[in-house]
Amino acid sequence: MSYQITISQSGREKIFQVETGADLLEIINKSDFYLPSYCGGQGICGKCRVLMRPEPEAKDPEREMLSSQEIQVGVRLACLHQVESDLEIEIEEGGEINILTGEEEVSCSLSPGWQQSYLKIEEPELYDQRSYLTRVFEKAGCRSIEPRALDRLEDIVEGKFGPMGKGSDNNSRSKSTQALAAVIQDEKVVDLRSADRPGRLLGAAVDIGTTTLVFYLLDLESGRQLAVDSAYNPQKKFGADVITRVQHTQGNPEGINELRDTLVKALNRGLVDTAAKVGSGTDDIYRLTLAGNTIMLHTLLGKDCEKIARSPFVPLFSEQLSFRPEALSLKLNPGGEVELLPSISGYVGADITADMLATGVGDSPEYQLLIDIGTNGEIALGRNDKIYACSVAAGPSFEGGNISSGMAALPGAVDSFKVFDDDLEYTTIKKEKPRGICGSGLLDLIGGLLEIGIITETGALQQPGSMPEFWQKRYQELEEVKALKLFSEGESQGEREIYLTQKDIRQFQLAKGAIRAGIEILQQEADISKEEIKDVYLVGGFANYLAPEMACRIGMVPEVLSDRIQQAGNGAGAGARMMLLNRKLAEKARELKEKTSYLELSSNMKFQEEFTSQMSF
Repeated sequence: MSYQITISQSGREKIFQVETGADLLEIINKSDFYLPSYCGGQGICGKCRVLMRPEPEAKDPEREMLSSQEIQVGVRLACLHQVESDLEIEIEEGGEINILTGEEEVSCSLSPGWQQSYLKIEEPELYDQRSYLTRVFEKAGCRSIEPRALDRLEDIVEGKFGPMGKGSDNNSRSKSTQALAAVIQDEKVVDLRSADRPGRLLGAAVDIGTTTLVFYLLDLESGRQLAVDSAYNPQKKFGADVITRVQHTQGNPEGINELRDTLVKALNRGLVDTAAKVGSGTDDIYRLTLAGNTIMLHTLLGKDCEKIARSPFVPLFSEQLSFRPEALSLKLNPGGEVELLPSISGYVGADITADMLATGVGDSPEYQLLIDIGTNGEIALGRNDKIYACSVAAGPSFEGGNISSGMAALPGAVDSFKVFDDDLEYTTIKKEKPRGICGSGLLDLIGGLLEIGIITETGALQQPGSMPEFWQKRYQELEEVKALKLFSEGESQGEREIYLTQKDIRQFQLAKGAIRAGIEILQQEADISKEEIKDVYLVGGFANYLAPEMACRIGMVPEVLSDRIQQAGNGAGAGARMMLLNRKLAEKARELKEKTSYLELSSNMKFQEEFTSQMSF
């Protein structure tokens, strides 16, 4: 039996006929509506809220995670419900996520391994029996040709691209010539076109993040950046973090194919859209470099990543790999190349290699610290002879997950707070009414409450009698959990009260404690003092928007390093672009990989001790 499902969001509406028992969250995800689901549909994050008509009976997890008012008006968690009748589903407004692209151009020497040369080829005559291809090779300095380019040469010879041009040399007799544009990689002719329609020689770099994709289009002849585009990583419908996505493949024979196909489709769409911004097509893109964490790169290749999720956490590959576009079903010139940057380990990926290329970590004789703050926090500490790296499970708190009123960096997310004894100031993305709190806002809020004594050094909310009057009025207990009401129904979007709860603070302590413990373990491994660390680079979306002084105040970064912090933006995107423009950096990337020692912390007792001690503020 089938039922009619009507789904609406932000003025967009779609109607579907689905079979009874169909999973509601899966239907929404396949319909390309935006609905967060940090836990991948396991019913534990409470983020996939929808308004259902008619409303089904609330289930036990919903009674724990939703307010009584939300349940009364028909709010439910999509992942907990199957279709058993006709339904109308309303999803809260989505909007475009605030993605850190890093649009500034990168600086490096230009040596992409590709060039476009203009050739004048003399037409054969009775006294000159050289083949057309020999003439191309002699002019281009090449020894081989791609089959597609040979087909193009045949079309040009047969006049399919217009009449032959006329030229003359210094001899008395005039000779017919054909003007060609040859795209050359090393000593191979990859493409041939008529010189009056030469096309462009473009390259693309993509930062494949767990949450977002960032596309960069560059001119390989000048090195100039032409366009930038960004999008969600649509794999989010299988879970907000990489482990949840790996779980999607366990016991599911089609799971890895679903992850691969979803990602490839998004990459192709992004390449097409980015090229269109400059009036080009993907046939003009000859070189593509990709940076991402190890699991993202495994899913791109459709390779089993379950082994990364279980001890001893070893990936199928971590090396730098090159492919032809057709091998990955990617839309660029068929004669082009796709290059994956090398990873360090299963949980320190090619994005960190790219970060190190961009920041220069590993070049200096002095120690430098690199921190990529996200669901998986990757940390590297080293100098030109040795680098130490680790990964810590920070959890999704920095991206709004596991936080009662947390959300991604979407319009309406509170992205900064200023906390006073008698006031609370804030800003939101796009200056909209508050919808929730994103990572940078949460850091400001907890750091500010810590400074005025509302939160103790152990992370506990004070009793209301110890708070200033302004905060006493905001204090509540929600099902015996201490909380501060930040925004009333009338002050927020969606007529939903926005809180900071004691549980939220604990989740944040777990995340910040993991990052700091990782720093301490690497410092101990390097056997150096904090004074010996010259530079600290914070990379990634959350790290770019946080207030460095607050990161030090809460103890996520040692305070002694506060004057050495540099926010390096999207280091992965910058490193991927550098590799795009200079293929000689491939050797440097391999060297970075070889001199980096990865520390596995899952069974490291020193880490467990540090983690416990670093949870306090």
